[in-house]
Amino acid sequence: MIISTLPREFESIEELGACITEGLAEGFDPQNATPATWRLLDKRILKETETLGWRIFTSELVRTRLCAWEVEPEGIERYRSLGEALNKFARTMHRRKPPLDPRIRENKRETVNELRLAFKVLRAALRTSRRKPASRELLLQFQRIIAEGDFPYLNLNPDSWVGFFAAKAAFVTRQLDNSRFSPAAIYDAWLAWATWYEQETLRQKISLLKQ
Repeated sequence: MIISTLPREFESIEELGACITEGLAEGFDPQNATPATWRLLDKRILKETETLGWRIFTSELVRTRLCAWEVEPEGIERYRSLGEALNKFARTMHRRKPPLDPRIRENKRETVNELRLAFKVLRAALRTSRRKPASRELLLQFQRIIAEGDFPYLNLNPDSWVGFFAAKAAFVTRQLDNSRFSPAAIYDAWLAWATWYEQETLRQKISLLKQ
């Protein structure tokens, strides 16, 4: 996430915008962009808006894309998604707990299955290491595994999972070393971290949702 790389203070709004543009444009060449790469950039902008909020608009690259959305066929959907991203940012700033997705039961079941497989691959990779990896290495390994493997549910919220791994590195490491590994426990801990709900409160709310 770009916000984690930004300095705490800027001399000007222009400097802030330039830093955000640099983060968004990493690995992206506007001169040789295709419709597919523009879509990837738009997706990146929308995701970063969730944590940057109003700051995203200081980027000249973002303002260029906002202008393009006025005429592009997918522009209406992009503006709707931008509003949702800003709403999520505002909820975060005001510490307002988001409502639970009614599809959470299915999401948990499928994500737990993917976590079981992803951690199996992660453990196998770690066994070949000559030394105990640092938290940063674990994080990078996990990112690579879900990016290269067939993990559609984990890839619904890749930045959130990366943030969870970074924030709860000690917990994740203990789970890796635990002979009674529980992917459901990891999912519950991630959901609590992502929503600010207590785990028991989450269990109660999920139990009230329709099957």
